[in-house]
Amino acid sequence: MAKLSILKRIDSGEWACLIPMRTARQKQLAVSPAQRKGMAFWSIAVGITLVFSTLLMIEASAHAGDPDSEKFSEETAQHVAERRKKIKREIEQLADHPWAGEYYAGDGTAVNIYLWLAPESGFVFEWHGCLGLYDINHGTIGFDGKTIHLDFKHPNEREGFQGLAEALIPIEWGDRRYLVPPDEMGEFANDVNACLETRQGSRGGHLLRRGDHELKASGYPILPEEFAAYLLEDPIDATITDVVSVKEWTNSLGWNIKEVTVDLDVGQQNGLFPGMRFYVYSPEYISHWLTVSELSEDTAHAVVTQTVEEDLDEVDPQPGWRLTTEHPWFCGDETTETAY
Repeated sequence: MAKLSILKRIDSGEWACLIPMRTARQKQLAVSPAQRKGMAFWSIAVGITLVFSTLLMIEASAHAGDPDSEKFSEETAQHVAERRKKIKREIEQLADHPWAGEYYAGDGTAVNIYLWLAPESGFVFEWHGCLGLYDINHGTIGFDGKTIHLDFKHPNEREGFQGLAEALIPIEWGDRRYLVPPDEMGEFANDVNACLETRQGSRGGHLLRRGDHELKASGYPILPEEFAAYLLEDPIDATITDVVSVKEWTNSLGWNIKEVTVDLDVGQQNGLFPGMRFYVYSPEYISHWLTVSELSEDTAHAVVTQTVEEDLDEVDPQPGWRLTTEHPWFCGDETTETAY
């Protein structure tokens, strides 16, 4: 899971903790048994076995903090506590600072990322999960007027259930403040376009200043110029025109994986970007989402990765399926607390 975004690691962490999350994916599973058969992408929530669950627990525990390492020593814990106190004092003295503060991203189980930062006092980063403290680090900050650069005291391995991006861009959305790595800006835009952000609860796939989920996010987030086109004024609809390829393999946990690549009838001229996410809305009750992998001027390739189970019928993407960048379950739903 090298250099996975917070959002993707949340998806992995849900199974590692064996706690059913009330996420967008699992809300899609709260339907009749007949409809559930059409949900191959996240149907693993229905039939996951104890053996596979145990393997995921083992994988998660492998990333939990090693108490014998310098990073997890008593000395580091003391340095972190002292720096955090300094950061909090500095935050209190900074009125309406554009990015200083305490931030959180996570699902409440395996992925709970806390970040405290202030210009002079530096930063403290902690990752907590269902098995304890997974990662901890601290250091100094540089800011070039656009991007916050984190200089870590200890090795920062951004893989599995540990690590944090070394560059963060402050994003304003109304009164809210987010910190988004440059390489996750596309996923942030996808979540905005799909109505998965704004969240009305604290949990989510992007670092949000603590308490800001209670503030109104009016209009659109203010993204850097090179990413501004990722935000859509209107959703983009697409149709699958052909199935390009189907690949199958078994992963390290013994799961049967299927990757299906399809052609879409829209492309770069329609506003698509690499990594753009589409959701199926016709036929109904299909929980697939597809990610744009290749682009031409007027067409695109998109990929869906499914976990295949023996006791459920497979539903592969088919020509004629209708897709949209809006999430069919969340857009227009003002009562949604969080997608995670």
